[in-house]
Amino acid sequence: MCWLSTTVALGLSSGRPSEEGLIVDAQAVFQWATDVAGIAPERIVLFGQSMGSSVAIALARTLALQKVSVAGLIITGSFPDVSSMLAEYRTFFGLRAFGPLARFPGLKAFYTQGMRKQWPNLNRLAGTVRLSPAYHIEIFHAQADPIVPWSLSNAFFEHAVSAASDSEVEQVEFEKKKAKKVIDMGEGGWYVKWPTPKGLIRQEVLRYGVHDRIMMHPHIAIAVQRAFQSKDSGFEDR
Repeated sequence: MCWLSTTVALGLSSGRPSEEGLIVDAQAVFQWATDVAGIAPERIVLFGQSMGSSVAIALARTLALQKVSVAGLIITGSFPDVSSMLAEYRTFFGLRAFGPLARFPGLKAFYTQGMRKQWPNLNRLAGTVRLSPAYHIEIFHAQADPIVPWSLSNAFFEHAVSAASDSEVEQVEFEKKKAKKVIDMGEGGWYVKWPTPKGLIRQEVLRYGVHDRIMMHPHIAIAVQRAFQSKDSGFEDR
């Protein structure tokens, strides 16, 4: 088994980091894992945290285009795209660093129109669902996240479910169906599962975990196990 975790860090590499470059790096790591290490794609889980989730989603979509199916995709603390992140990004005391952008869509569009790095995570996740022959997708966020609002995970879940449907998902009807599926875990938070013909889409909002520590939450390790079990029901017995 292999757990490919994507993070963004500054090292000794030359040049400047870019959206395209990070995606190529992720593809290179995956190719090394399959071609050199000899790990089958269905024994690989893609994991991304915060900005790293953007790289994981992009890699998942690339593999879906190639009709390659991995064990699962798990993202934590993610954001829909860069412009939305700028509008919602929280600093100390929960203040929005770019508050006016959130209140005025026109102002947001004006200041972000020239951005070269967009990271359209919602569209790429939807593309992964539509193109992949099979998938297991888990979307995590922490209610205690002071940087990226947990409510943004709702958009990921809705887009993924909508992409899995042959017909357009009506907003009000979707919210009603989702509310009936929500499982309350008390102090642990809540989760909702949405089975589809090609796999499971799952959203879990943990009560605690802030932005970075959610990666160490035991629920993430359990999610990795679920992903492997989606390909091999006897995984836990080995």
